[in-house]
Amino acid sequence: MATLAKEVTNESFASVTVTDKVNVLVEQPKQKVHHSKNAANDNNFNDLFEICESPQVKESSDRKSKREIEVEKTVTLCNQLVEKHRKYNDDYIVRGNQALYELLADIYKAALALEKSDYKYEIHKKLRDVLKTQGIKVQSNTPDLTLLVKYVVGSDRKRATNYSRILKIALLEGLAPEELANYISRRGGIGQIHDVEADSIAKQMGQKVTKERLDLMKEYLILSQWASDKPVEFQFDQDIMRHSMQKQTRSETATFAVFLADYDEQKDVYRVISGHDLGRTYEDCLLRFIIKNATGDVSKIKAGIVNLKKRLVAEKRVHPNYAKALEEQIKKSS
Repeated sequence: MATLAKEVTNESFASVTVTDKVNVLVEQPKQKVHHSKNAANDNNFNDLFEICESPQVKESSDRKSKREIEVEKTVTLCNQLVEKHRKYNDDYIVRGNQALYELLADIYKAALALEKSDYKYEIHKKLRDVLKTQGIKVQSNTPDLTLLVKYVVGSDRKRATNYSRILKIALLEGLAPEELANYISRRGGIGQIHDVEADSIAKQMGQKVTKERLDLMKEYLILSQWASDKPVEFQFDQDIMRHSMQKQTRSETATFAVFLADYDEQKDVYRVISGHDLGRTYEDCLLRFIIKNATGDVSKIKAGIVNLKKRLVAEKRVHPNYAKALEEQIKKSS
Protein backbone atom coordinates (compact mmCIF):
# COMPACT_ATOMS: atom_id res chain seq x y z
CA MET A 1 0.00 0.00 0.00
CA ALA A 2 1.38 3.28 -0.99
CA THR A 3 2.36 5.61 1.76
CA LEU A 4 0.80 8.99 1.68
CA ALA A 5 3.16 11.73 2.61
CA LYS A 6 1.18 14.73 3.57
CA GLU A 7 2.07 17.76 5.56
CA VAL A 8 -0.67 18.63 7.99
CA THR A 9 -1.26 21.23 10.58
CA ASN A 10 -2.63 20.79 14.07
CA GLU A 11 -6.13 21.72 12.93
CA SER A 12 -6.30 18.97 10.27
CA PHE A 13 -4.84 16.33 12.53
CA ALA A 14 -8.25 15.13 13.91
CA SER A 15 -9.76 14.56 10.45
CA VAL A 16 -7.19 12.05 9.35
CA THR A 17 -8.29 8.48 9.66
CA VAL A 18 -6.22 6.20 11.76
CA THR A 19 -5.76 3.74 8.95
CA ASP A 20 -4.02 6.34 6.81
CA LYS A 21 -0.31 6.26 7.19
CA VAL A 22 0.91 9.76 7.24
CA ASN A 23 3.98 11.71 8.21
CA VAL A 24 3.07 14.25 10.80
CA LEU A 25 5.22 17.31 11.09
CA VAL A 26 5.02 18.66 14.57
CA GLU A 27 6.01 22.31 15.04
CA GLN A 28 8.67 22.53 17.68
CA PRO A 29 7.90 24.91 20.50
CA LYS A 30 10.05 27.99 20.56
CA GLN A 31 12.81 28.04 23.15
CA LYS A 32 12.21 30.48 25.86
CA VAL A 33 14.74 33.18 26.22
CA HIS A 34 15.52 33.93 29.80
CA HIS A 35 15.88 37.67 30.39
CA SER A 36 16.81 39.50 33.47
CA LYS A 37 13.70 40.23 35.43
CA ASN A 38 14.68 43.82 35.73
CA ALA A 39 15.88 44.19 32.14
CA ALA A 40 13.04 46.39 31.01
CA ASN A 41 13.07 48.40 34.14
CA ASP A 42 16.82 48.91 34.05
CA ASN A 43 16.74 49.92 30.40
CA ASN A 44 19.72 47.65 29.87
CA PHE A 45 19.50 47.48 26.11
CA ASN A 46 22.36 45.07 25.84
CA ASP A 47 20.44 42.49 27.85
CA LEU A 48 17.04 43.35 26.38
CA PHE A 49 18.14 42.79 22.80
CA GLU A 50 20.79 40.21 23.62
CA ILE A 51 23.62 42.44 22.43
CA CYS A 52 26.85 40.91 23.52
CA GLU A 53 29.25 43.41 24.99
CA SER A 54 32.69 43.54 23.47
CA PRO A 55 35.26 42.15 25.87
CA GLN A 56 37.12 44.70 27.95
CA VAL A 57 40.64 45.27 26.70
CA LYS A 58 43.00 45.59 29.60
CA GLU A 59 45.47 48.45 29.38
CA SER A 60 48.87 47.12 28.53
CA SER A 61 51.39 47.54 31.28
CA ASP A 62 54.00 48.69 28.76
CA ARG A 63 51.91 51.55 27.39
CA LYS A 64 53.89 54.86 27.58
CA SER A 65 52.67 57.56 29.90
CA LYS A 66 51.96 61.08 28.76
CA ARG A 67 55.10 62.26 30.50
CA GLU A 68 57.30 59.71 28.73
CA ILE A 69 55.78 60.58 25.36
CA GLU A 70 56.38 64.31 25.94
CA VAL A 71 59.98 63.72 27.03
CA GLU A 72 60.75 61.55 24.00
CA LYS A 73 59.07 64.07 21.70
CA THR A 74 61.17 66.94 23.06
CA VAL A 75 64.42 64.95 22.91
CA THR A 76 63.66 63.97 19.32
CA LEU A 77 63.08 67.62 18.43
CA CYS A 78 66.35 68.63 20.09
CA ASN A 79 68.22 65.95 18.15
CA GLN A 80 66.74 67.33 14.95
CA LEU A 81 67.93 70.82 15.91
CA VAL A 82 71.40 69.44 16.62
CA GLU A 83 71.50 68.00 13.13
CA LYS A 84 70.31 71.30 11.63
CA HIS A 85 73.01 73.19 13.50
CA ARG A 86 75.66 70.71 12.39
CA LYS A 87 74.56 71.13 8.79
CA TYR A 88 74.51 74.92 9.14
CA ASN A 89 77.97 74.87 10.74
CA ASP A 90 79.40 72.63 8.02
CA ASP A 91 77.69 74.33 5.09
CA TYR A 92 78.07 77.96 6.09
CA ILE A 93 80.48 78.57 8.97
CA VAL A 94 83.20 76.01 8.25
CA ARG A 95 83.11 76.44 4.50
CA GLY A 96 82.66 80.20 4.84
CA ASN A 97 85.63 80.52 7.18
CA GLN A 98 87.75 78.36 4.91
CA ALA A 99 86.84 80.59 1.96
CA LEU A 100 87.77 83.65 4.04
CA TYR A 101 91.13 82.16 5.02
CA GLU A 102 91.87 81.42 1.39
CA LEU A 103 90.93 85.00 0.49
CA LEU A 104 93.35 86.31 3.13
CA ALA A 105 96.03 84.01 1.73
CA ASP A 106 95.46 85.53 -1.72
CA ILE A 107 95.69 89.07 -0.31
CA TYR A 108 98.86 88.07 1.52
CA LYS A 109 100.32 86.65 -1.66
CA ALA A 110 99.47 89.82 -3.60
CA ALA A 111 101.05 91.98 -0.88
CA LEU A 112 104.29 90.00 -1.00
CA ALA A 113 104.34 90.34 -4.78
CA LEU A 114 103.66 94.08 -4.53
CA GLU A 115 106.59 94.49 -2.14
CA LYS A 116 108.94 93.06 -4.78
CA SER A 117 107.40 94.84 -7.76
CA ASP A 118 109.47 97.33 -9.75
CA TYR A 119 106.34 99.43 -10.13
CA LYS A 120 105.38 99.46 -6.47
CA TYR A 121 105.06 103.24 -6.31
CA GLU A 122 102.79 103.45 -9.35
CA ILE A 123 100.58 100.62 -8.06
CA HIS A 124 100.35 102.25 -4.64
CA LYS A 125 99.30 105.56 -6.13
CA LYS A 126 96.65 103.99 -8.33
CA LEU A 127 95.14 102.02 -5.43
CA ARG A 128 95.15 105.12 -3.19
CA ASP A 129 93.42 107.17 -5.88
CA VAL A 130 90.66 104.58 -6.22
CA LEU A 131 90.18 104.43 -2.44
CA LYS A 132 90.09 108.22 -2.29
CA THR A 133 87.13 108.29 -4.68
CA GLN A 134 85.36 105.94 -2.26
CA GLY A 135 86.02 108.26 0.66
CA ILE A 136 88.64 105.97 2.22
CA LYS A 137 91.75 107.77 3.43
CA VAL A 138 95.09 106.03 2.97
CA GLN A 139 98.47 107.56 3.69
CA SER A 140 101.32 107.37 1.21
CA ASN A 141 103.36 105.34 3.72
CA THR A 142 100.60 102.80 4.37
CA PRO A 143 102.05 99.25 4.38
CA ASP A 144 101.29 97.04 1.40
CA LEU A 145 99.23 94.61 3.49
CA THR A 146 97.02 97.33 4.94
CA LEU A 147 96.58 99.00 1.57
CA LEU A 148 95.46 95.82 -0.16
CA VAL A 149 93.16 94.83 2.70
CA LYS A 150 91.46 98.22 2.63
CA TYR A 151 91.14 98.03 -1.13
CA VAL A 152 89.45 94.62 -0.91
CA VAL A 153 87.32 95.20 2.19
CA GLY A 154 86.34 98.79 1.49
CA SER A 155 85.02 101.10 4.18
CA ASP A 156 84.60 98.41 6.86
CA ARG A 157 87.39 99.67 9.12
CA LYS A 158 86.94 97.11 11.87
CA ARG A 159 87.14 94.20 9.46
CA ALA A 160 90.10 95.74 7.66
CA THR A 161 91.92 96.13 10.97
CA ASN A 162 91.26 92.51 11.99
CA TYR A 163 92.42 91.13 8.65
CA SER A 164 95.51 93.34 8.63
CA ARG A 165 96.53 92.07 12.06
CA ILE A 166 96.36 88.47 10.91
CA LEU A 167 98.44 89.18 7.83
CA LYS A 168 101.02 91.11 9.86
CA ILE A 169 101.38 88.13 12.20
CA ALA A 170 101.84 85.87 9.18
CA LEU A 171 104.48 88.24 7.83
CA LEU A 172 106.34 88.35 11.17
CA GLU A 173 106.33 84.56 11.39
CA GLY A 174 107.57 84.24 7.81
CA LEU A 175 104.65 82.16 6.57
CA ALA A 176 104.29 81.30 2.91
CA PRO A 177 100.93 82.28 1.31
CA GLU A 178 99.95 78.63 0.76
CA GLU A 179 100.45 77.97 4.48
CA LEU A 180 98.25 80.79 5.74
CA ALA A 181 94.80 79.17 5.46
CA ASN A 182 95.85 76.06 7.38
CA TYR A 183 97.75 78.22 9.87
CA ILE A 184 94.62 80.23 10.72
CA SER A 185 92.51 77.06 11.01
CA ARG A 186 95.10 75.36 13.19
CA ARG A 187 95.19 78.28 15.61
CA GLY A 188 91.41 78.33 15.99
CA GLY A 189 90.44 81.07 13.58
CA ILE A 190 90.89 84.82 13.34
CA GLY A 191 89.19 85.61 16.65
CA GLN A 192 91.27 83.10 18.58
CA ILE A 193 94.52 84.42 17.09
CA HIS A 194 93.52 87.96 18.06
CA ASP A 195 92.78 86.89 21.66
CA VAL A 196 96.07 85.03 22.04
CA GLU A 197 98.08 87.88 20.56
CA ALA A 198 96.23 90.45 22.70
CA ASP A 199 96.92 88.44 25.86
CA SER A 200 100.57 88.13 24.90
CA ILE A 201 100.88 91.88 24.28
CA ALA A 202 99.06 92.65 27.53
CA LYS A 203 101.38 90.34 29.41
CA GLN A 204 104.43 91.96 27.84
CA MET A 205 103.07 95.40 28.61
CA GLY A 206 102.25 94.30 32.14
CA GLN A 207 105.77 92.99 32.65
CA LYS A 208 107.17 96.19 31.20
CA VAL A 209 105.03 98.38 33.46
CA THR A 210 105.84 96.23 36.50
CA LYS A 211 109.57 96.49 35.87
CA GLU A 212 109.35 100.25 35.26
CA ARG A 213 107.37 100.68 38.47
CA LEU A 214 109.92 98.67 40.41
CA ASP A 215 112.86 100.67 39.03
CA LEU A 216 111.10 103.94 39.84
CA MET A 217 110.34 102.80 43.38
CA LYS A 218 114.01 101.91 43.85
CA GLU A 219 114.95 105.42 42.77
CA TYR A 220 112.37 106.88 45.14
CA LEU A 221 113.69 104.84 48.07
CA ILE A 222 117.27 105.92 47.40
CA LEU A 223 116.24 109.59 47.28
CA SER A 224 114.10 109.29 50.40
CA GLN A 225 117.19 108.64 52.58
CA TRP A 226 118.11 112.30 52.09
CA ALA A 227 114.64 113.54 52.87
CA SER A 228 114.69 112.28 56.48
CA ASP A 229 115.47 114.83 59.16
CA LYS A 230 117.02 112.13 61.34
CA PRO A 231 118.64 109.53 59.11
CA VAL A 232 119.83 106.38 60.84
CA GLU A 233 123.48 105.79 60.15
CA PHE A 234 125.66 103.06 61.60
CA GLN A 235 128.94 101.28 61.01
CA PHE A 236 128.55 97.55 60.35
CA ASP A 237 131.76 95.72 61.10
CA GLN A 238 130.66 92.23 60.11
CA ASP A 239 130.86 90.77 56.64
CA ILE A 240 127.86 91.15 54.34
CA MET A 241 126.61 87.70 53.37
CA ARG A 242 126.31 87.41 49.61
CA HIS A 243 123.62 85.09 48.31
CA SER A 244 123.58 83.36 44.90
CA MET A 245 127.29 83.89 44.37
CA GLN A 246 127.20 81.91 41.14
CA LYS A 247 124.75 84.46 39.72
CA GLN A 248 126.50 87.60 40.88
CA THR A 249 127.00 89.26 37.51
CA ARG A 250 126.76 92.98 36.91
CA SER A 251 123.11 92.72 35.97
CA GLU A 252 122.48 90.65 39.10
CA THR A 253 124.12 93.14 41.49
CA ALA A 254 121.79 94.26 44.25
CA THR A 255 120.98 97.92 44.90
CA PHE A 256 120.47 97.61 48.65
CA ALA A 257 121.92 95.71 51.59
CA VAL A 258 119.34 93.96 53.74
CA PHE A 259 119.89 93.82 57.50
CA LEU A 260 118.27 91.35 59.85
CA ALA A 261 117.56 92.95 63.23
CA ASP A 262 115.90 91.96 66.50
CA TYR A 263 114.08 94.30 68.84
CA ASP A 264 115.32 94.52 72.43
CA GLU A 265 112.30 95.47 74.53
CA GLN A 266 114.29 96.23 77.67
CA LYS A 267 116.62 98.72 76.02
CA ASP A 268 114.06 99.75 73.37
CA VAL A 269 116.58 99.39 70.58
CA TYR A 270 117.03 97.25 67.49
CA ARG A 271 120.05 94.97 67.44
CA VAL A 272 121.43 94.11 64.01
CA ILE A 273 122.12 90.42 63.66
CA SER A 274 123.42 90.13 60.10
CA GLY A 275 123.70 91.91 56.77
CA HIS A 276 122.77 90.39 53.40
CA ASP A 277 123.36 91.02 49.73
CA LEU A 278 120.44 89.15 48.15
CA GLY A 279 121.34 89.81 44.53
CA ARG A 280 119.03 91.50 42.03
CA THR A 281 116.49 88.69 41.63
CA TYR A 282 115.78 88.08 45.33
CA GLU A 283 116.02 91.79 46.12
CA ASP A 284 113.36 92.54 43.51
CA CYS A 285 111.09 89.92 45.07
CA LEU A 286 111.52 91.53 48.47
CA LEU A 287 110.93 95.04 47.13
CA ARG A 288 107.78 93.96 45.31
CA PHE A 289 106.42 92.78 48.63
CA ILE A 290 107.47 95.98 50.40
CA ILE A 291 105.90 98.31 47.81
CA LYS A 292 102.81 96.18 47.11
CA ASN A 293 100.52 98.83 48.64
CA ALA A 294 102.16 101.71 46.79
CA THR A 295 100.38 103.21 43.80
CA GLY A 296 100.55 101.28 40.55
CA ASP A 297 100.21 104.45 38.49
CA VAL A 298 103.65 104.95 36.94
CA SER A 299 102.92 108.58 36.05
CA LYS A 300 102.17 109.38 39.70
CA ILE A 301 105.39 107.72 40.83
CA LYS A 302 107.35 109.77 38.29
CA ALA A 303 105.67 112.97 39.46
CA GLY A 304 106.44 112.07 43.07
CA ILE A 305 110.11 111.52 42.24
CA VAL A 306 110.37 114.89 40.47
CA ASN A 307 108.78 116.66 43.45
CA LEU A 308 111.15 114.89 45.83
CA LYS A 309 114.17 115.92 43.75
CA LYS A 310 112.98 119.52 43.72
CA ARG A 311 112.60 119.42 47.50
CA LEU A 312 116.08 117.98 48.03
CA VAL A 313 117.61 120.66 45.83
CA ALA A 314 115.58 123.52 47.31
CA GLU A 315 116.29 122.48 50.91
CA LYS A 316 119.97 121.76 50.13
CA ARG A 317 119.76 118.31 51.63
CA VAL A 318 122.29 116.79 49.21
CA HIS A 319 125.85 117.55 48.16
CA PRO A 320 126.11 120.44 45.64
CA ASN A 321 127.45 118.19 42.89
CA TYR A 322 124.58 115.77 43.46
CA ALA A 323 122.16 118.69 43.49
CA LYS A 324 123.35 119.74 40.03
CA ALA A 325 122.78 116.23 38.73
CA LEU A 326 119.25 116.28 40.17
CA GLU A 327 118.56 119.65 38.53
CA GLU A 328 119.54 118.20 35.15
CA GLN A 329 117.23 115.24 35.71
CA ILE A 330 114.38 117.56 36.63
CA LYS A 331 114.84 119.54 33.40
CA LYS A 332 114.80 116.38 31.28
CA SER A 333 111.62 115.14 32.92
CA SER A 334 109.72 118.39 32.35
